[in-house]
Amino acid sequence: MSQPVTKDKKKNYIFLKSFFRRLLIYIFSIGIVIGSTTYAVKYTYNKFTKPMDADNEEDVVVVIPMGTSVRGIGSILYEEGLISNKGVFRIFMEFADGSSDIKAGKYKLKKSMELAEIIESLTTGEAAIPQVRFTIPEGRTIRQIANALDESGKFDFNEEEFLAEAMNIEKYQERFPDLKAIPRERLESEEDIYPLEGYLFPETYFVDEGATPEEIINTMIAQFVKVYDSRYRARARELGLTVDEVITLASTIQREGRVTDEFSKISAVFHNRLEKGMKLESDATVQYITGSNRPAVTAEERNIESGYNTYKNFGLPIGPIACPGELAIKSALYPDEDMMDPEEPYLYFVLMDPREGRHSFNYNYDEHVSDTKKYRPLWDNISD
Repeated sequence: MSQPVTKDKKKNYIFLKSFFRRLLIYIFSIGIVIGSTTYAVKYTYNKFTKPMDADNEEDVVVVIPMGTSVRGIGSILYEEGLISNKGVFRIFMEFADGSSDIKAGKYKLKKSMELAEIIESLTTGEAAIPQVRFTIPEGRTIRQIANALDESGKFDFNEEEFLAEAMNIEKYQERFPDLKAIPRERLESEEDIYPLEGYLFPETYFVDEGATPEEIINTMIAQFVKVYDSRYRARARELGLTVDEVITLASTIQREGRVTDEFSKISAVFHNRLEKGMKLESDATVQYITGSNRPAVTAEERNIESGYNTYKNFGLPIGPIACPGELAIKSALYPDEDMMDPEEPYLYFVLMDPREGRHSFNYNYDEHVSDTKKYRPLWDNISD
């Protein structure tokens, strides 16, 4: 005879049956979660790390400016259509700890590259386009810039080829509207003039190996446009000055000034003389004609017939006499107000010791003459 099922055994059976049912449900649920998670991870990985266009082998050139953050790099790549999600790029960069390995520069990438390939190319430098570094100091003329680039031996063109390209003003006026403010008088002048004088901004540049004169000129003018921003444009309008007049004045300040803390003072003297209808009588404008660097020009040089000679002509010279830096531009727009008192405006300055490069400033002509006599002996031993 079979043994009767006791109440305890029945309870155990019911408990085990319930337990295993719940266990199976739990395991099944875990499986669903794991499967769903795996699918989600795989889907996300495929969606955000696979190539944007696996069949597109065309090069995409991206420029990473110096000091760009990981977020900024992600934005650049996203805008160029190389990645589909900026946040995923940041996560991968942080996970790979490679953000500090990406250097500023120009890179050649493809839309057929996976995210991991893009990151590897940026951090190893494999995608970097070889660059050439060159520096143009403030106050250099276009002739001096052309000579420096030629003498550097870094480029495939010579000085004459660069200067020839710098004469193609119409080409650059189409791209840079500021150049349309250059007066027709200068463009049609029979003098030996480079219309782009003043607009090749002095700076340290990185350009592609094999860069042409046109590419370098475009880069330098683009930097000028970047520096001469809306603040300076608004201030120029307040003063009633065109872009070309500002750069012409700034270049004269740049070449007259030997120490930067005097730029705004020299600017004040020039503004005061222009306001009074006086000639600027700037030695720097005559030196631009002669190529001389003597501390003072001769009486004969002051009589040279030229649109640049501010001893012969009223107002600003016919155009810039160098490529000024930002401080000279700022000084042209913001002269030292303490020296512009209508009752006693400063109208004169004279170089003291040429080795120090400082000037003596006066509003009284007799004192100016006295200072000139005092300091002239210090100039005698200075040659070109």
